[in-house]
Amino acid sequence: MALKNRPAKATPTKIADTFHRDDPAPERITVSIRMAPDLHQRVKLWAVTHSTTASQVVEDAVKEHLDKLDQQ
Repeated sequence: MALKNRPAKATPTKIADTFHRDDPAPERITVSIRMAPDLHQRVKLWAVTHSTTASQVVEDAVKEHLDKLDQQ
């Protein structure tokens, strides 16, 4: 069943227009990764014993690694 009186979508003329959002980007996004179970357990344990989250541990580790790569 077709919707009546539906406004036509504007065709973007620039790549930036395609990805433009009226609302601000969220502060965080969800990312799925695969890792060895023993490493996952180490991350969770470290997070709990240092009063932080596993997400923060992983984010900090990725940032540190990328910063090191940028310095090479």
